[in-house]
Amino acid sequence: MNLLESKKIFITGGLGFIGGNLIKHLTKLGYKNKIVVYDNNSINNTEIIELCNWMENIEIVYADLLDSEKINNCISGSDVVFHLAANSDISNGVFNPDIDFKNTVVATQNLLQAMLAENVKTIIFSSGSGVYGDISDRYIEEDCGPLTPVSHYGASKLCAESMIASFVFMHGFKGFVFRFANVVGDGQTHGVAYDFIKRLKENPATLSVLGNGYQKKSYIHVTDVLAGIFEVLNFETKPISYYNIATNDLITVREIADIVVNEMQLTNVKIEYGNTDFGWKGDVPIIMLDSRRIRNLGWLNQYSTYQAVVASVKSMIH
Repeated sequence: MNLLESKKIFITGGLGFIGGNLIKHLTKLGYKNKIVVYDNNSINNTEIIELCNWMENIEIVYADLLDSEKINNCISGSDVVFHLAANSDISNGVFNPDIDFKNTVVATQNLLQAMLAENVKTIIFSSGSGVYGDISDRYIEEDCGPLTPVSHYGASKLCAESMIASFVFMHGFKGFVFRFANVVGDGQTHGVAYDFIKRLKENPATLSVLGNGYQKKSYIHVTDVLAGIFEVLNFETKPISYYNIATNDLITVREIADIVVNEMQLTNVKIEYGNTDFGWKGDVPIIMLDSRRIRNLGWLNQYSTYQAVVASVKSMIH
C-alpha cells in the first residue's frame, strides 16, 4: 500500500516517542492529507504538540482509548490506523497488571471495534520482543512458537496481536504487526540510557544499576524502525504479516552505562551493579531477534546498535 495516497491517517499514541517521529517522517515525505493524533497526553510531548498545532492537516484529539464512543467519532473516514499507544511505564506495570491489561488489551479491542463500526480495515501495530518470552539461546524468528511471555507487558502485546488476527480473518481487515527491538533516538522518553542520564543528573558521583549489567540486547534507531515499516507497507500483500525489526548486533547494559558516563563527560563515577541476571522481574536478560524476513525485502539498518545508543544519548544530553 502507498501510505502517502491515504486521505486520512489515524495514529493512536501519536504524541509518544515513536508516534512523534512518525509524524515528523510523514511531514518530511510531504504528506498533506488529514492526520488525526489520538493521545491521552500522558507524557506531555510539547515539541510534537507544537508541531501538530502548526500543521493545518494535523488534528490532536486528547482522549483515552478506553473511551470507545470518542474513538468512533474520530476514526471515521480513516484509511489506515497506526496503533502505537501502550503503557509507557513498563516497570510500573510489573506491580500493577491492570495497567497493561487496560492500556493495551482493552484499548486495542475498543480500537478494533471502532474500526469495524466505521469500516476502517487496515491496522499497523507496534508490538515488541516481549511476546517471545525468555529465549536467550538463539536468534528468534517470527514463526517461533509457542510464544510464552514472561511479563504482563509482553502478554498484553501478544493478546493484542491475537485480537488483530481475529479481525483480519473474521472481518476482512489487513494487519501489519511489527516486533521491535529496543527503540531509541530523538525524543526518547524512557529506556535504560534515559534512566541513567536522569539519575546521573541528580547524582553525578554514583550510578546504581538494576541487575549485574550483563543483560545484552539489540537497540534500533527510530529512523530505521520507520524505514522498515514503510518498506513492508510497500511490498507486503498477505492479510496479516509479522516482522521483527532489529539490528544484527547487541550491547550490554555495562557498555551503555560507559557510553552515558563518557558522553556526559563525567569522571570518577562509581557504578554499582546488582547481583541478578535481569534488571526487574519480567525482564529478559538476552534478546536476539532474527530480522532476515524484513532484510529480504531490501531493508537495512543505517545505525548499528552501538551507533543508535550513542546517537540517542547525545540527543538526550543536548
